Amino acid sequence: MLTLVTIASVVVAAMAVARLRQRGRRLTALTTERAALQRQWERLGEELPDTVVLVLDADLRHRRVSGTGDRHREVEPWVGRTLAECSPPADVRLLEPLYRAALDGLPGSVETRPDGDGTPQHHTVVPYTWEGSPAVLVVARDVRPVHQHEADPARSVGEGRPLSHHDPLTGLVNRRSFDEVLAEHLLACADVTADGPCGAVVVLDIDHFQRVNDALGHHVGDRLIVSVSELLMTALRETDVVARLGGDEFAVLLRDADDVVASRVAQRVVDVVRRHTAGVPEVTGAVTASAGVRVITDVATSAHDLMVDADTAMYDAKRAGRDRFVMA
Repeated sequence: MLTLVTIASVVVAAMAVARLRQRGRRLTALTTERAALQRQWERLGEELPDTVVLVLDADLRHRRVSGTGDRHREVEPWVGRTLAECSPPADVRLLEPLYRAALDGLPGSVETRPDGDGTPQHHTVVPYTWEGSPAVLVVARDVRPVHQHEADPARSVGEGRPLSHHDPLTGLVNRRSFDEVLAEHLLACADVTADGPCGAVVVLDIDHFQRVNDALGHHVGDRLIVSVSELLMTALRETDVVARLGGDEFAVLLRDADDVVASRVAQRVVDVVRRHTAGVPEVTGAVTASAGVRVITDVATSAHDLMVDADTAMYDAKRAGRDRFVMA
């Protein structure tokens, strides 16, 4: 009997040790994941100039901030303080209903009036989760360049359009506006006698986006779309026009590009999406994108045909293995 008791004790002790080891492995994995998320968060802010990223909890208290430069130094003291404690009353009246709606699962966006330095801010607000509880993710971007383009339409005919021409989630121009911009660009090219290509169209699609929606929910998918839109704005040139066509599909008009430039830009876009979409914490693993590029070699080609060609090339990129671009 003593032998049986001893054996039972050994078995129980071995099981306890195994459980402790398992808990230790889980703790190590969680610590590693937390450190990775911390690095991803910091990198997200570093890659978005003139932008701050904020997380607010259900009490509208700032729990996290990220960004670079003067904008980050301005909001860094906000951690632990509420929206009402950090923002002017006029901004609170605009932002609080938007934040409350995001806590209920509804994304939105708004532009605040110029602050003390005269810089308007565009706020994209989406539902988020912080430490297992509902929260709000805010991407606040300096939109001074947009207003400068409004004052000087020759710099970018894709910006400064009515709100109905913009995507409400990302603030980018929508399909309707992009079609108009592309048609105007072709007309302008027809008036130019110089030989050679007159820009290019890029259509880009997030790979396996539906899996993100199905596994993690539409609110995470929305945050991924916002993240990608911000990355595209950062990766592209001031003269380029970025649009969200719908769902997880984007389009870019490269106003001044030949085959070489268009290829270089398309590769940069694919690379930046792969490297930096980890800014959405719930999305594990690399998120990639496929792109199709159509260089404008004949201005007599319709905007519709250019888009079809770029879209077809994008699907060719997906069939070739995704995470790449294909020239039409």
